[in-house]
Amino acid sequence: MQGEARAVGPAWPVSYFGIWASCTLWLACREEWGLRCKVKSVYSARYRTLIGRLRRARTDAGLTQAQVAAELGRPQSFISKCESGERRIDPVELELLARLYGKPLPFFLPEEEEA
Repeated sequence: MQGEARAVGPAWPVSYFGIWASCTLWLACREEWGLRCKVKSVYSARYRTLIGRLRRARTDAGLTQAQVAAELGRPQSFISKCESGERRIDPVELELLARLYGKPLPFFLPEEEEA
């Protein structure tokens, strides 16, 4: 029915453009206003390849996340988040990790055709 908000989806608060609202409200309003949600991967295929190679380089070097973190003066969770894609890797950090793992930088950066 027009004008009535239907309760659909979970009701926990979420932020859209910095405005907090419940999912229920958002879903009801987007139907009425004809808004569309585009679901897109957070990271490109090339970046996912990079983080996969990062993990492989660490294991090839025979190092644990805790050992790498200690070497960098960071908590183990920092390395875990980098390898899982939860945290983006800074180019300077990538250079430090490459040196620590004994790999050249191009090892981590896939060609466009590879991704």
